[in-house]
Amino acid sequence: MILRCKIYPVNLPRGVSSSYFGRGVGSMKNSIRVAIVGRPNVGKSSLFNKLLGERKAIVHDLPGVTRDRVTGELKWEGAKFLISDTGGYVPGDDPITKGVNQQTSGAIEEADIVLFVVDSKEGLLPFDFEIANTLRKFQKDVIVCVNKVDNERLESMLYEFYSLGYDKLVAVSALHGTGIGTLLDMLKALAGNGEVHVQEVEKIVPKVSIVGRPNVGKSSLLNRIVGSKRVIVSELPGTTRDLIDIKVEYFKKEYIFVDTPGIRKKSKIEEDLERISSLKAIDSIKKSDVALLLIDSTIGVTEQDLKIAGFIDENYKCAIVAINKWDMVKGNKAKEKAILEYTRYKFEFLKYAPIIALSAKTGFGLKALIKSIDNVYAEYSTRIETSRLNKVLGEVVSTHGLARRGRAILKFYYATQVSICPPTIVAFVNYPELIKEHYERFLKNRLRESLGIPFSPIRLIFRKRS
Repeated sequence: MILRCKIYPVNLPRGVSSSYFGRGVGSMKNSIRVAIVGRPNVGKSSLFNKLLGERKAIVHDLPGVTRDRVTGELKWEGAKFLISDTGGYVPGDDPITKGVNQQTSGAIEEADIVLFVVDSKEGLLPFDFEIANTLRKFQKDVIVCVNKVDNERLESMLYEFYSLGYDKLVAVSALHGTGIGTLLDMLKALAGNGEVHVQEVEKIVPKVSIVGRPNVGKSSLLNRIVGSKRVIVSELPGTTRDLIDIKVEYFKKEYIFVDTPGIRKKSKIEEDLERISSLKAIDSIKKSDVALLLIDSTIGVTEQDLKIAGFIDENYKCAIVAINKWDMVKGNKAKEKAILEYTRYKFEFLKYAPIIALSAKTGFGLKALIKSIDNVYAEYSTRIETSRLNKVLGEVVSTHGLARRGRAILKFYYATQVSICPPTIVAFVNYPELIKEHYERFLKNRLRESLGIPFSPIRLIFRKRS
């Protein structure tokens, strides 16, 4: 049975077109199948109508109005979606209820993406958790659509919906159209190039740039790592003019090491060629995953070392501070301890950077270096579950007084990780301008600690929730 009703035009989001096909439509070529599910009366049909821009599904306050599947095509920024409105899951054992639930399960089975609709005004009910558990059995991509978010107070309550156990969550109002654009963007992101399937992921090889002042032993360290003299080594500063990329395999793991020219103070750069080489070294940091900052144990931390570290920090790169020429001090316990403590003190602003001692000459500390690279890169490429992120953020914020200015008090709504390398987190707040540098630094330090990524920089982006 195809539901037929009068069509009332509704304004579509820009770039959307739609057409109606009814129940039982075969798969359209290159279309992504999307099923809308949820318990009765949470606004599934209203969301379906808003997405397609027409009243194709019957909307009524009486739960269970939609029993058969209604399907329509939606186009958004080049991607095609076949949207199915279902009767959702209904409690009960009568024949009609069983039929509705079977239809819903069939729609999910055929779908690539599932929109799980919940009601922000009623909050979470036990049946919502039952549906969430049922959906997990299908192993589909799920977006939790928190519907009826019509005011700021409801937006502030979104945290609880992460307890359903799904990372992808969006606040929408099917009545007013709020959040529909965001939902469409999420669908487009999941659709990729129009095909929802798992593709073979290319093996990622971390790129490690060896940086530092001239003559601290960068080329010697690379030669030690490689096991042969691939790079010219000399006591004369500035021997390395070009970037040297060498792929190395250690214990069946691959790494790309980049030897860079020494970065000198601008006032000491005399030759044009040396100036260009220093710019290449700086550019290498930008393109690397891990910046290995080499310093000289016999000289200690210099002003230029700190400037290079600052550049690494500004570009959100993983950092390892390696104290070279350790063979010159090894055995003098008091001196070893003093150098390590002083180095940590000077690099206090680079808290996430591990500090290791090594000798490019003897090979001491080489295994510790490789292990540190593995650890920092693993954290640098970490993906954090949205539910866990929001739980941790809530705990961190609750233990620290919220920023305020006059009557304006900072409020966090929710946060989501948008990328890796570095872990980049977008937090939606009411007044981004209230977040000052010291408070952002506090959040980063606490988040690194609480999320278990102490060796990775974190990029925080604060956006006003409209």
